[in-house]
Amino acid sequence: INRSEIVGRPLAAMLSNDGADVYSVDINSIYLFQNGRLINCTETETPESCVKKSSVVVSGVPTKAYRLPTQWIQPNTVVVNVSSYKNV
Repeated sequence: INRSEIVGRPLAAMLSNDGADVYSVDINSIYLFQNGRLINCTETETPESCVKKSSVVVSGVPTKAYRLPTQWIQPNTVVVNVSSYKNV
């Protein structure tokens, strides 16, 4: 969550190149990195639906106001916060 040039976009590309399907969620769009390619998701995809499908969630939203709703996180999901603020 947060497609920055420093963490979000490069991490999504690296994981995708290694075979992962990566949802890249930003304030105004959701993309899927798949097999090293960037795919624009349909309007039916929401941040909630992406998090619920994920086995790993990386959050890097640089604001105190953002909190990832914990009810979206499925059991056994790994959540990593790379922001200087507590996003979860």
